[in-house]
Amino acid sequence: MTKMKTWSFSWVLVLIASSLFITISGATTVHILNSMPKNSGQVNIHCESKNIDLGLRVLEEGKDYNWPVEENAVYYCEAVRPPRNIASWHAFEPERDVGHDSVFWLVKEDGFFLSWDNATWVKEADWETE
Repeated sequence: MTKMKTWSFSWVLVLIASSLFITISGATTVHILNSMPKNSGQVNIHCESKNIDLGLRVLEEGKDYNWPVEENAVYYCEAVRPPRNIASWHAFEPERDVGHDSVFWLVKEDGFFLSWDNATWVKEADWETE
């Protein structure tokens, strides 16, 4: 009976460890990449979900701002490109993005482009003038 308890306990530990690994390794990461032309200046990015405010970030040319998401939360972002351009979009939507390791957003002069493989891009949002 003791061997059975030991085996059962060991099996439970393996299952718990496996589920933790899958949960940790399965988290999606959002990337916002500043792909503006040289000398365009910075882009100010503010992202948040219902539960988490990620704060204001200054995204320099060629830089990547990224964070792991809570996969049941929508993340909303606003971007400001001085002096007068603004934009807003959902950086992460569970229905659209769960199951992907990464969600990439490319910030360009003509808008915001979405990709899940960092190679194929679809335009999702435009800059507006305030």
